[in-house]
Amino acid sequence: MWFPNGGIGDVLLIGSGGTPIWAPNPICVTPTLNRFIKFTSTSPAAVCNTTLAEEAAAPNRIWNADGAAAPLAADKFSIYAVGAALSAINGYSALANGTGVYGQATGTGQPVGVFGATNQANGWGVYGNNVATTGNAVGVQGATASTAGVGVVGLQTATSGAGVGVFGQTNSPAGYGGYFINNAAAGAGAGTGVFGRTAQSGGAGVLGQNTNGGGPGGFFVNTAAAGTAFGDGVFGQTAQSGGGGVSGLNTNANGTGVWGAGNNSATWYSPPGGAGGTFTGTATGAAGYATNGTGDRAGGLFACGPVAPGPPPTFFNTVRVAAVVGGTNYKVVGGGSVSTLVWRQDNKERLIFFCPEAPEVLFMDYGEGQLQQGRAYIELDPDFSHNIWVDDAHPLRVFIQLEGDCKGVYVLNKSSRGFEVRELDGGRSNARFVWQVVANRRDEYDPQTGQLVSRYQNVRKPVLPHSFFQVEPREKAALRLPELQGEDSFRVSVAPSKSVEGTVSPEKK
Repeated sequence: MWFPNGGIGDVLLIGSGGTPIWAPNPICVTPTLNRFIKFTSTSPAAVCNTTLAEEAAAPNRIWNADGAAAPLAADKFSIYAVGAALSAINGYSALANGTGVYGQATGTGQPVGVFGATNQANGWGVYGNNVATTGNAVGVQGATASTAGVGVVGLQTATSGAGVGVFGQTNSPAGYGGYFINNAAAGAGAGTGVFGRTAQSGGAGVLGQNTNGGGPGGFFVNTAAAGTAFGDGVFGQTAQSGGGGVSGLNTNANGTGVWGAGNNSATWYSPPGGAGGTFTGTATGAAGYATNGTGDRAGGLFACGPVAPGPPPTFFNTVRVAAVVGGTNYKVVGGGSVSTLVWRQDNKERLIFFCPEAPEVLFMDYGEGQLQQGRAYIELDPDFSHNIWVDDAHPLRVFIQLEGDCKGVYVLNKSSRGFEVRELDGGRSNARFVWQVVANRRDEYDPQTGQLVSRYQNVRKPVLPHSFFQVEPREKAALRLPELQGEDSFRVSVAPSKSVEGTVSPEKK
């Protein structure tokens, strides 16, 4: 309550009988403002900085006059810490659900309930500290009920340097420097636990860093119970042709860029010298799918140097798997030789054996037969016959190896169903023989729709598009870690600074 103005330099005191009176200020003897309130005490000794001043004219701001010549223009009430005082204002509450400091702003625009600022390099605009050692103790909490609101906002306004908008730290080896949770009930919404954004080509929307050689820089887990849903541990997305939905880079000369393991695999595998990516699974290690229904495509691509200079550069040894090129389906199409591995007879070394290859798509079959009075008819396997194409332009090639004495044989009446063998000069022997047939594979059609699936029967030495070997190198801009000046400049080191009887002891730097 304000009493009528006293004289200049007067302060409000308690007179005899408990009656408030105005009296000259015995300490601040040269006041320049209109009103003062004096709170006297014997311990500590009364000093001038216990005096509050109020302006005579609107907006009638109030402040401690010894701390500053005038209050800030925007303040209604200001307290300035001077001398040995560390804090201008402290609020304490020992109640179970009490509040040490409460601020509320109900105006329009962008009002602020509590605002903290500092101009010191190692200071904090707002500092919260909970010294409880158990429970879900919170140092600083922000909340909003607005559908477009933000519970806590950190803003770093410098246009250079490596300033931080929000910084979290823990000194516990099992703690979290920052912990964010979307606590809405399980549903189909788009709520996010952590959201990060940047417009810098060398930056990252979300960046994690671990300085321990055995720890991950980022760790993301979908903790839902095992099921058939589509929850992801990590999901990445981009609309840039040179970007990756998920990219991995290992700067160690023997490191692996991306590790992946499925089927709850306990052991992950990588070649000794590292790899761009390595994937482990109990049934399928890696899977690739090309979903285009037209054009050249492949489920997987593998290439090995050297790289021919471009533009664009090309790999001489390139292989595509589960590919379609020029309308023909390929299990594998690419450079190099088809081979397999076998053991040497002493089982001490592995040897490489090679497969024969041809300029056409061919099927082969083998068998044996026997002349009966100089004649034999060989009927081919019906499944083999169904998948070969035989006509004047694509004859059935038949090779006979005699295994008995006769005048020799020749082949006639060849078709996709079989062929006839006759002895020369009308011979009538019963000689045995083995045979081999080679035929062009027939085109493949969908048995349900009749639509052409792949061309085979007329394929001979097809020319591979030059783009098959080309690559599009894109050098990723290296992510620049925040320049934390050794990062110790952000470490919070707290120590008790004062205690208030009946309350906890707040800790401050």
